[in-house]
Amino acid sequence: PATNQKIVFVHLKISQSLLPTEKSTIPYFKGLGHLGYNAAGESSSTALGLSADGSKVVGYSYNDTYDEAFVWNQTEGMKGLGMGIVNGVGSTAYSICNDGSKIVGKSYDGTNWEAFVWDDTNGMQRLGTLGGAYSYAYDICADGSKIVGYTHNGNDVEAFVWDANNGMQGLGFLGSDSENYSISQAWSICADGSKIVGQSYNGTNTEAFIWDATNGIQGLGFLGIGFEGYSNSHAYSICADGSKAVGQSYNGTRWEAFIWDATKGMQGLGFLGSNAEGYSHSYAWSICADGSKIVGGSYNGTGDEAFIWDRTNGMRSLKSVLADIGLDLMGWTLTEAKAISEDGLTIVGLGINPNGQVEAWIARLDG
Repeated sequence: PATNQKIVFVHLKISQSLLPTEKSTIPYFKGLGHLGYNAAGESSSTALGLSADGSKVVGYSYNDTYDEAFVWNQTEGMKGLGMGIVNGVGSTAYSICNDGSKIVGKSYDGTNWEAFVWDDTNGMQRLGTLGGAYSYAYDICADGSKIVGYTHNGNDVEAFVWDANNGMQGLGFLGSDSENYSISQAWSICADGSKIVGQSYNGTNTEAFIWDATNGIQGLGFLGIGFEGYSNSHAYSICADGSKAVGQSYNGTRWEAFIWDATKGMQGLGFLGSNAEGYSHSYAWSICADGSKIVGGSYNGTGDEAFIWDRTNGMRSLKSVLADIGLDLMGWTLTEAKAISEDGLTIVGLGINPNGQVEAWIARLDG
């Protein structure tokens, strides 16, 4: 609701009529509100994706009964997308195509989750499964023609790519266990739909992968190997041309955010801080179109905090960066940055608002 939304500008005190338009380049920070509240006035919302120019945001919010997928823009605010089925009891929107016309996610019927694609004309449409009980859609390519996620295929959990002509197709696995069981999950697809990243069991550990039609599924490795050969890596986002991917990997002692490319391999991004025993963790959720900026979350010594990373400045607290350009975030804790726009200037995520509730937010950097 508008009464719970707050917007702050650099050194300006302005009226409602002068709030930024959807294409504004003026730096700002804004809580996105909630779809509804329970009887005690409590709610939560999380922003997970945004359109290429940052004008539309998707995620999920409590709607006074269940968590519901939403789309948000400056003009209309937060709008629920429904549950997709009669008597549905939950939905989440994860990603939106470049022009904002198509949204993907998952909806829950009380028994299983199923991947969906949504548009204004057709509403929420199911994508089906590969013969199993459930499916999840996590990303959509630039023009909205291809969707990725994972599904139960009757035996394994398998990453998929979907398009209107071929339907849902499995991407395979890096390996399997002694009983021939495996798992793969696709999280992100590049702009033209030719490359996909995610993670798969490789026969020993879970490993980040990149997939294309020519080479199939290929492992990206790890930042390090721990006790008795344990390691783990996950790739969550790929840049527009598919040359760089980001995610998190075990580095031999702890989980660390990484950036990967074919030339340099996997490189750790570091941490915002650590506790007295040296413990920390970090994870990279999203990378901008040209691969120059990355956002995610890191332990800062006391709790998790949203970060922004670039090669010049390394990993920085996003809240500190916003404060440095004059924005007032008093009372806010930014816990995770979930997505960044193509130009690297608009970021969305979740945090704790001044009222102590989990709320989605949007931030626009100084261009």
